[in-house]
Amino acid sequence: MNKKRIYIADDHQIIIDGLKGLIIGLDEFSLCGEANDIEKAASDLASLKPDLAIIDIRMPNSTEGLKLLQWAVKNKISTRIVMLSMHQDLRLLQDAKNWGAKGYLLKNTGKEELFYALRHIAEGGTYFFEIPANDLQTEIVFTPKELEIIKLVIAGCSSSDISHKLGISDETVKVHRRNIRNKTGASNMAELLIRLNEIGYTF
Repeated sequence: MNKKRIYIADDHQIIIDGLKGLIIGLDEFSLCGEANDIEKAASDLASLKPDLAIIDIRMPNSTEGLKLLQWAVKNKISTRIVMLSMHQDLRLLQDAKNWGAKGYLLKNTGKEELFYALRHIAEGGTYFFEIPANDLQTEIVFTPKELEIIKLVIAGCSSSDISHKLGISDETVKVHRRNIRNKTGASNMAELLIRLNEIGYTF
C-alpha cells in the first residue's frame, strides 16, 4: 500500500509530538517532516511535496498559518492543507475555506474524528469542523468611530489626546472606550491587543 505522507507544522513542539504519536499508528499514513515556523514549513512543502500538511493557523502570531496556506496555493503546491486551530472562530474557518484549505480542525478534536478527517481529505474530500451555533465566537463589529479610537489607543494616545484629535468630548471618548471594552471583554490595553489579534482584526 502506498502510504500518504503527512507533514506537521506548529510552533508548539508538544502539539507536533502529540499528532505524531497518533498518526504513527495508522497504516495508511507516514510522517515526512515537521516545522516550528512558517519559513521552514514553506521550504519543506516545496521540496518534500507531502500529500497532506497539518498547519497551525497561528504560528506563532496572528494568522501566519493562513499566510502559509495562501503562499502554497499561489505557488501551486499540490499538498492538501488542513488548518489546525484552538479557536472556534467563524471568521478563521471561513478564511481557511476561501483561501484553499481542505480542512479545519480544532486542537481538542478527538482522535477518531482526526483519523476520519485525514482519511477523507487524503481521498480527495474536505473536512471542516462544524461549530455549534451556541459555541460560535461572536463576530465583533465596531462602529467607524470606535475603529478610529482603537487605532489611536494602539498608537498610545490618551483619552484627552483622542478627544482633541477627533473633536469630541472626553465623556464621549469614555463612552466609546467603554463600549469597546464591553465588545471585546478587554479590561486594559494589553488585553485589547490580544483580543483584537484573536479575532483577526488588523489596522
